[in-house]
Amino acid sequence: MRPGSASARGRLDQAQCALDRGEYDTAISLLTTAIGFDPHNAELYNVRGCVWSCKEDFRQAIADCTKAIQARPSYAAAYNNRGHAWSALDEFEKAIEDCTRAVELDSNNTYAYNNLGFAHMHMQNYDEAIESFGKAVALDNSYPQPHRHLAFVYHCLGDDIEALRNIEQALTLDPEYPDALELQTLLRPHVADESN
Repeated sequence: MRPGSASARGRLDQAQCALDRGEYDTAISLLTTAIGFDPHNAELYNVRGCVWSCKEDFRQAIADCTKAIQARPSYAAAYNNRGHAWSALDEFEKAIEDCTRAVELDSNNTYAYNNLGFAHMHMQNYDEAIESFGKAVALDNSYPQPHRHLAFVYHCLGDDIEALRNIEQALTLDPEYPDALELQTLLRPHVADESN
């Protein structure tokens, strides 16, 4: 065990509890202290990057995820989290690059496939988006987000029946999903018109 790593682990555990409570500043402070104890620990930088994303400070998130990747170049979660932050900044090509690397490193990373699909969707690479969201659904059919994103892609492609089928799946998984409810409201009249 590296010197300071036990103290760092304790701060990480406390930070994750603070994050779960939505206490982002507390989590960042704890993680910063933990990094002082164990400055080469990629997980600490990655988790702090996630907290920065929760605070919508995506540049800080990218900086911390980059440090995580420098500390552990095969860290799929850090690539995925940095890709998510790039997407939030509308840097979709960089997001695609990072999320592609994440799924190369961990082909079972549902969230990386979802984030990859999201970036492709915004680049209007609809075939790639459908493929990525499909892989996310295949890995975890209980995750509503890829279903909602698939619905949007199919709507953009003019297939509102398939879009509604996916939105209904998302709402089966999470009946209160606001974006899915909004898209469902938009889609229903289109599907009714198509069936007449």
